[in-house]
Amino acid sequence: MLRSSIRVSILWLLVGAGVAQETTGTLSGSVSDPSGAVVPGARVEIASPTLVRALAAVTDSSGGFQFPLVPPGTYTIGVQAQGFRGLKQAGVTVAVGRTTSLTLKLEVGAVTESVVIQASAVQIDTTASSATINVTQEFFDRMPKSRSFDSLIQLAPGVRNEPKSGQYTVDGASGSENSWIIDGVERSSIRTGALGGSASIPYEFVQEVEVKSSGFEAQYPATTGGVINAVTRSGGNDFHGQVGLYFNNDALQARPRPTLRLVPTDSSRNSIEYFQNSRDPYRTLGPVLSLGGRIVKDKAWFFGGWSPLFTRTTRVTSFFDDPSHRPRDFETRSRRDYLTGKLDYAPTSKLRGFVSYLYSPTKTNGNLPAQDGTSRSTTPWTQLGSRSPAATYGWSVTYTPTAKLVVNYHGGFVYTNTKSYGVPSNIFYSFQNSSIGLPGVPANLQAPTGNFTPGTNQTNFDKQNRQVHYLDADYLLSRWGQHNFKTGYSINRLSNDVFTGYPNGYFLIYWNLTYSGVTRSDTMRGPHGYYINRVIGTKGNVGSNNEGFYLQDNWRVNRRLTLNLGVRFDREFVPSFRTDNGAKSRAIEWGFGDKLAPRLGFAWDVLGNARWTLKAGYGRLFDQFKYELPRGSFGGDVWLDFVYPLDDPDILKITPANTPGNLFEVVDWRITSNDPGNNLIDPNLAPMRKHYYNLLTDYRLTETTVLSVRYTRNRLDRAIEDTGLLTSRGEQYFIANPGYGVTADPRNYPAGFPTSPAAVQNYDALEIRGDKRFSRNFMYAASYTYSRLWGNYSGLASSDEGGRTSPNVDRNFDLPWEKYDGGGKPVYGLLATDRPHTFKLFGSYSLRSRVGSTSLSPVFQAFTGTPLSTEAGVISLPILVNGRGDLGRTPVYTNTDLQIGHEFKLPRAREGLRVRVQGDLFNLFNQGNVTNSYVRYNHSSDGNLQFARQADIFKGFDYRALMQVQKKRVDPRFGLANGWQGERFTRLAIHFIF
Repeated sequence: MLRSSIRVSILWLLVGAGVAQETTGTLSGSVSDPSGAVVPGARVEIASPTLVRALAAVTDSSGGFQFPLVPPGTYTIGVQAQGFRGLKQAGVTVAVGRTTSLTLKLEVGAVTESVVIQASAVQIDTTASSATINVTQEFFDRMPKSRSFDSLIQLAPGVRNEPKSGQYTVDGASGSENSWIIDGVERSSIRTGALGGSASIPYEFVQEVEVKSSGFEAQYPATTGGVINAVTRSGGNDFHGQVGLYFNNDALQARPRPTLRLVPTDSSRNSIEYFQNSRDPYRTLGPVLSLGGRIVKDKAWFFGGWSPLFTRTTRVTSFFDDPSHRPRDFETRSRRDYLTGKLDYAPTSKLRGFVSYLYSPTKTNGNLPAQDGTSRSTTPWTQLGSRSPAATYGWSVTYTPTAKLVVNYHGGFVYTNTKSYGVPSNIFYSFQNSSIGLPGVPANLQAPTGNFTPGTNQTNFDKQNRQVHYLDADYLLSRWGQHNFKTGYSINRLSNDVFTGYPNGYFLIYWNLTYSGVTRSDTMRGPHGYYINRVIGTKGNVGSNNEGFYLQDNWRVNRRLTLNLGVRFDREFVPSFRTDNGAKSRAIEWGFGDKLAPRLGFAWDVLGNARWTLKAGYGRLFDQFKYELPRGSFGGDVWLDFVYPLDDPDILKITPANTPGNLFEVVDWRITSNDPGNNLIDPNLAPMRKHYYNLLTDYRLTETTVLSVRYTRNRLDRAIEDTGLLTSRGEQYFIANPGYGVTADPRNYPAGFPTSPAAVQNYDALEIRGDKRFSRNFMYAASYTYSRLWGNYSGLASSDEGGRTSPNVDRNFDLPWEKYDGGGKPVYGLLATDRPHTFKLFGSYSLRSRVGSTSLSPVFQAFTGTPLSTEAGVISLPILVNGRGDLGRTPVYTNTDLQIGHEFKLPRAREGLRVRVQGDLFNLFNQGNVTNSYVRYNHSSDGNLQFARQADIFKGFDYRALMQVQKKRVDPRFGLANGWQGERFTRLAIHFIF
């Protein structure tokens, strides 16, 4: 006992801190005799097609056993004890992130005799307080879905693919707040937090996906959204694989939706039309190849897969700026590769691990101009393109020195890069007004407003790397019940090396116009106007470290009650992209004490038979800071304007090496917030934080059906935003917590300005969910959610900006009046992705016959529409002049998808060879529900409303009357639909499975 205590103490000192990225589940239970008395010393062995080699344990003094960190799959459990008949129970399911608990009863008899039991009832996790949905192969094989694994996470009731939220919203959080994990390696973008295309791996390569909405245990990472774990497939003792092909083209797609626009040929900009987009001819091919099997039976397995996606699209269009209006042909070709490999190895029963690899680059040749002819004809569309290399490496080693102690080391490396190619090498000249007919301007330089030469903005490289290391331990202690202690440490190393811009110069030409100074108060011009040499782009090479530390005790007080008691600590720093001005390399730092996150909960087995559970949880959630803000505010983004007189109308003489004329002024539009001479970072800046309460219950109605009810309450405690003021040089931003610190100090605002309101986001939801696993030829997952999303802040992705993913630097709080309405009142209300009623049904029915098995799998979704709010441009940004939701909501959204599949065996083929043909029909009935309306009231061509004194905004104003005084028109598009449900399209596939 003393040696065990010393071993545990040393382990806790070694691992000290961390985060476990789950790729496994837990199988635990107890062994008793016919009278119910515990049986210590019984040998328990588990085996599964997903486990490289069988594992064994011996029950402790309380008859308990536990197998933590086992791969998801279906297990067979064998039990042997002296004086009892052997017991074998098959069909026991273990899911990612869940604990499967069993009560095994032995019968008196000879050890050589055995009793075989087939598990039939769906199993409920009676020990965890989290809200978790597991999506298994059962759904992967049957549901209509995109090619990526992420499309099926919508089985979770609180999850929707919400464009205005930037991606998937989970329990009201925006798409930039989720944590995406593949084989234990975080794959969320370090810049935006979203799941990028390089990580959207095909579902054929995925074993299981876990979606945690709330009730996280302490090992889960810093995130204010959901946690999505995907575990890739492994090999096995038998060889299995498939060869398949996906196909779709324009003939399988309905007519595209129109585009609401101002008529391009109307110079008054007062006529509108619905431009009917044509259907571009395209073809997409997606072959799939995979093979898994053994290298050494019960010791080493492999799995490999390759699934490229080839897309070719052509377009015929003419251009308004081409006098001949001659139709021209264009083509773009893209290729996305997904090449994966995984090796599982278990040299002994106590040591096992895996190595995985994913290569997922993309390449595009040629770009397409706009269908409506508004693009520039001089742009070399066929030459343009991009390339984005991407690769992920993951590895894990699990060591089980004793039946009670498991140690795991997990690591990974993620590399992505984005590059432009085919961009012209010319100097970029852009006319800010027309030169046609101006005296002295050469004929070859007379052109309308717009790009005189092709644009040359390009990304030379944008490398984003993530390197992770996790060290965790599980220890089982039977004292005052049963304790499953967990502890761990993690380090997450991030880096970004970027260089974008106009390598050969960028000049803006203002013909015959006068320049008003920014850093000086006078006006200036040359004989033919003025020009600006603009130096703009992003550059820098930075890195940062995030560390985590957690302690967790899942304490099974008795057979029916489990307490989940955990706490985690994180520390991180945010880098500066520019340090040549004396700025600190670490612009923001938070220590372990700044990110103290308790995670508390309980699970109660009400009847004691794993049929009905009641659970509750509370926790704090912190965000892991994204790189979008430091790129923009800490020196990554550069925007310098060098202003000169236009003395000579021959603008082609102007080059980066020759800027004629006397320099008027230099304006630096990027006021860095970490400049030590004018530091605008709140010295008491606190990390973004939420807290939640979670109450849920699961009840097994039948052996295959579970009814679940959940109430969740999420509250935003603090946000971080670039909170600004308008100065003579543009907007100056404090990096702060809106409503706290410097933003709550009246001394930082001009007279008549209120201080910043706090960021508010309140989410409340009641969910009812029914799940039936496949039996009697059908299955379903149905849910109804009644929810409310209220406040003034939508999260790290901005729903007020149509889903903009610029964490911490979107439009929120940019200027003091942005959060006030036309009456001078703070704007609170239903946020732009609030949907009070959400219903989802995923189902599948199979009909067997002599010619095989035919499946029909519908997905039906019905959502309340989203709020619409009038916007009016005021000075430099739009505000919600009538508050939130004054225009009502978009119509109710309904959508039906359907998969039709047929599977059969080839005549005379070996037993394991099957053929599956299927068609996925998305938006089966081609419904065209309106998803958005044009909400800006004053005309976009007339500029914003102006005020002599900015403080007058907060006194309230009649925006309609003010528009009449300032001669601002109502935009003719106001109130009209400008977004629709995607049109119907069909994808066909054939698979040979063996």
